[in-house]
Amino acid sequence: MIHREARGQTGTVVFDGEFVTIVRSGLSRLTTGRPTKRIALADISAVEVTSAGHLVSGYIRFASPGAGSTKKGPAGDETAVVFTKSQASAFEEMRAAVEEAIGRKQTILPAGGAGSLADELTKLARLIELELLTREEFEEAKAKLLGR
Repeated sequence: MIHREARGQTGTVVFDGEFVTIVRSGLSRLTTGRPTKRIALADISAVEVTSAGHLVSGYIRFASPGAGSTKKGPAGDETAVVFTKSQASAFEEMRAAVEEAIGRKQTILPAGGAGSLADELTKLARLIELELLTREEFEEAKAKLLGR
């Protein structure tokens, strides 16, 4: 099971392989709307990370289709967490883990007619054995294969 955690200036980001959870700390709890934001991996279309320097903070933001945020920075954005230069590597690792999981989800099902139904179910079962797929993901993919 994947578990990543990155602590920033305006909150902590936790990724468990299925959800990104942002837990606010300090004054940022007052400016972002809610103290905790949970985003399903399936709802994340992109991860944006800006660099942090000696005098400038960086931030991570999780984008989703239809969100249409017009904000130019992280201020007040529920899906953004600000971090310092010393915290940057943890946020780069977070970005990589989330992007890898998004890519893995996109390759679970073949693009139509790649093999027999039995072959595809066998492949999905193998992904569970390799711990690259949860039981819930397996059932979801199996339902799609069976047209349910």
